[in-house]
Amino acid sequence: MIQVSENISLDTITVSDQPKLMDLMQQIYPEPYAHLWEDNGDWYLENQYSLERLKEELEEENSCYFFVKYQGATIGILRYIHRAVFTDCRHISGTKLHRVYLNPMMQGMGVGQDLMNWLSEEVKANGGVMLWLEAMDTQTQALTFYEKNGFQLSSDFSLDYERMFSKYRGMKRMWKYV
Repeated sequence: MIQVSENISLDTITVSDQPKLMDLMQQIYPEPYAHLWEDNGDWYLENQYSLERLKEELEEENSCYFFVKYQGATIGILRYIHRAVFTDCRHISGTKLHRVYLNPMMQGMGVGQDLMNWLSEEVKANGGVMLWLEAMDTQTQALTFYEKNGFQLSSDFSLDYERMFSKYRGMKRMWKYV
């Protein structure tokens, strides 16, 4: 277990945690994201949180994957990859914030901010100087949060998930120095 702050800790996700991971994501993903999908996100959840996908993501070099806990209760997930090639500038690598999902009921509690502060320090401690991510262009609250945390826009691109409504496929790639 990693202590992020007084109330927040991280527990490493393992292959045997896949049922727990799927259950958690089925609880927290639909409220903010079901409207993006023809099937309310069922395909996405099965695709991204299957046992096969989890094995692949855990085996990826420099990958770190955690359950986020608030006062002992599991409220979300965090995944990042150290030394990940920055897609917009292939000669640069940094830490990619790949996934951060939190229970929508935790918004405004400072959990996201504590995670961002901790991750910036984690990147520095591992010799990194840059943090980057990809975020949906329709998730204005998330984009505002990232901008307040020093992230800058690098590029726009589009997802190619067939079951996602086309008007929601827009993405932003963002980065910051830590």
